[in-house]
Amino acid sequence: AIVAVNKVDVNRDVKVDVDIDTIYISAERGEGLEELKRKIFEKLELVRVYLKPEGGKVEEKPMVLRKGATIKDVCLNLHRDFVKNFRYAIVTGPSASFPGQRVGLGHEVMDGDVVTIISR
Repeated sequence: AIVAVNKVDVNRDVKVDVDIDTIYISAERGEGLEELKRKIFEKLELVRVYLKPEGGKVEEKPMVLRKGATIKDVCLNLHRDFVKNFRYAIVTGPSASFPGQRVGLGHEVMDGDVVTIISR
């Protein structure tokens, strides 16, 4: 759980004595909002995977998947034929041992990975 305490711009002495994540924000001044967004994303246990077509540029909008998702999940989110015609994927990012690593369908993706699917 996350507790968001608003109006800290009015009273900076507010403290919540609970044993969970507490974020102090001011919606009016925009204070703490980035931290709140980051914490929500973290608690939802999601990962952002950026797709890169073969020979193309990395797409700006990520594919958002549950933590623990694999290359197979990436393929299924695109179209089931990607699994059927799959050869390998090229991954650069936190889950790769080195940039441009070739991986199979069982490879677990991590937040921030860039993935290129190579199919028949």
